[in-house]
Amino acid sequence: MKGDFSRDTFDPAKRYSRVLQQQGRVQLDADWNEQGAILLHQLRTMARDLIGAHGAPAAAPGFEIIADPFDKRLPKEVAATLKPGGFLIGPGRYYVDGVLVENDRYLPYHRQTGFPFADGTDPDTLKDTRHSMLVYLDVWERLVTAAEDPAIADPALGGADSAARAQLVWQVKVLTTDANGAAPGCASVGTLPALGGGTLRARARLEKPITDLCAIPPDARYRGAENQLYRVEVHQGGSAKQTTFTWSRENGSVLFPVLRHSSADGGRLRVELGHLGRDARLGLTVGDWVELFGEAEVMRDRAEPLLKVVGVDRDRSAVTLEGKSTVDAGTVGLLLRRWDQRVGATADGVPVPGTDWVELEDGVCVRFADDKEYRTGDYWLIPARTATGGVDWPAERGADGKPVLDQDGNPVPAALPPRGPVHAFAPLALVRGGERQGDGPGLGVVRDCRCQFRPLRVCPSFGSGSGAGVNVDAV
Repeated sequence: MKGDFSRDTFDPAKRYSRVLQQQGRVQLDADWNEQGAILLHQLRTMARDLIGAHGAPAAAPGFEIIADPFDKRLPKEVAATLKPGGFLIGPGRYYVDGVLVENDRYLPYHRQTGFPFADGTDPDTLKDTRHSMLVYLDVWERLVTAAEDPAIADPALGGADSAARAQLVWQVKVLTTDANGAAPGCASVGTLPALGGGTLRARARLEKPITDLCAIPPDARYRGAENQLYRVEVHQGGSAKQTTFTWSRENGSVLFPVLRHSSADGGRLRVELGHLGRDARLGLTVGDWVELFGEAEVMRDRAEPLLKVVGVDRDRSAVTLEGKSTVDAGTVGLLLRRWDQRVGATADGVPVPGTDWVELEDGVCVRFADDKEYRTGDYWLIPARTATGGVDWPAERGADGKPVLDQDGNPVPAALPPRGPVHAFAPLALVRGGERQGDGPGLGVVRDCRCQFRPLRVCPSFGSGSGAGVNVDAV
């Protein structure tokens, strides 16, 4: 969630049931957002308890996998979109880990935004694959601001930014082998990780023990001039030796709409923007690292190369970027996101420095675990506060529940998993290539992996008007 937030306070372990506003108090974004998170947690937990890990309502079971172009249920224009090795995703509803997922129309597999998602899963390859493969549903949540969806902003405000939206997104993907390299089954989705396995510790720099409680060393605290919400995000995933990261002091929320972009001298890229930020703090300067992306890039689980700002034309609201972009020049709806790393930064991000602490800036330090696997896109949030001169990060707890202290008597920061994005998975169907479809080999559905459920109770309806829908057993 790359929004301009103060912090994210929801913690299900605290068992809060709602947020209660008090009169005459300061209004904070974190309180309002926590209320929404509490309600969603309750609703989705209840749905999962009633439905199970995944399931479709029997009255409108969605996400059927259809590979037969001669299926009589298909309109002719829909059947014509099927290609050998491909399939259609049927309309309807499905629940995945308590989350309602909806598909409004028949959608060809190869026409999903961001396709292809992984090597070897294109229709030309699938049609000749003779062992069973798993088609599954991948669901997660992302943030949408007025920069991505201008309809969010009210024209009456003259283009001023307001609240953002959380959006559920889904992709139907194909798993060709399971974790052991064998043909997958319906249960193989259980091996797909909801989060990356890496962990992070964070703290304000503390190089020496405090010996005088009345004299805090100037290099032993957060030294920023403003409260910030730092975001540390995995850019290139893999083992700790392969992993790189990016970071932002504004939670990655500094975005610029792209009007057009084209090649410049020396193989560089010239990008014309809708604006250059409302002030210097939220603007662009030479030396900044940025990410050029559109809808397709958001929907791909891959790290795109970062670009370096080498020129800023304030008269024309344009920047010149150095680096190689994979985005087509004709793509509309592109955005430019600013990241704030400078020291050690490259187009691949900042390499993870083993088990050493690394300072982001102003005394904010992080340390990655060196024995974990990291996933592209996983992120952590670090609130830094001027009032305390520190960062809001929990301490590691011992078996007695007390904070663990280092040799200098300072609390040891806890090693936390990523905050997100959290993925949920559901099996849809087992398919196999080499089946006869139309004029040649194609894909065939071997087994439907979906679960269906019926209402807990169906109340009969009689007549019309006020009497319709009455439960006669209760009268």
